[in-house]
Amino acid sequence: MAKKITAWHTPNHGIHQTAASRLQVMPNTLGKQGVCVSVEIREATVDDAAALCDYAARLFAEELPGLFRRPTPTLEEECEFVLAHTLPANSVLLIAELDGRLVGLAGLRGRVHAQEAHVAHAQLSVDGDHRGRGIGTLLLEGLFAWAAIHGVTRIEIEALSTNPGAIRLYERVGFLRDGLRRGAVVVDGAYVDAVCLSRGPVA
Repeated sequence: MAKKITAWHTPNHGIHQTAASRLQVMPNTLGKQGVCVSVEIREATVDDAAALCDYAARLFAEELPGLFRRPTPTLEEECEFVLAHTLPANSVLLIAELDGRLVGLAGLRGRVHAQEAHVAHAQLSVDGDHRGRGIGTLLLEGLFAWAAIHGVTRIEIEALSTNPGAIRLYERVGFLRDGLRRGAVVVDGAYVDAVCLSRGPVA
């Protein structure tokens, strides 16, 4: 059974660790209208593959400048994607659901070698109709809470320089810039830098 993290649309938020195998997100603000809605954040399973395919189709159709452009994954590919985030002990995939619909995801892919097993690469995305409501922040806080009890002490993430909103979000929750991968991605025929950020211990 997937572990659940529940959040309510109320003025303040924070992470509360209740047990090594269970995380709970305390009240969180989701939007500006003061409407009380429930956002559930939980670990994904292969049973979520079909919903993830639908989510990916919506996301990729936007052709956002800050996302890689790719075909919608097949059900088999999405199952493999989930397993890659759920089988290793230092990896996880969290999904956000609003009224039963998948509206965001955040993942950690842990490094393989023992001396780097404390390091994981993060990814984050939120459905276009639900951005700016705090769901991305909530997902990242869920990753941080999960990482804290699974031995992941350094989290790395990248954002294209054409996606300043993502960079601001990452820095707001504690990521620091490590540098650039210059001209790392080609978008519409132009080279775009990838901004490298990390959150974790410093030697």
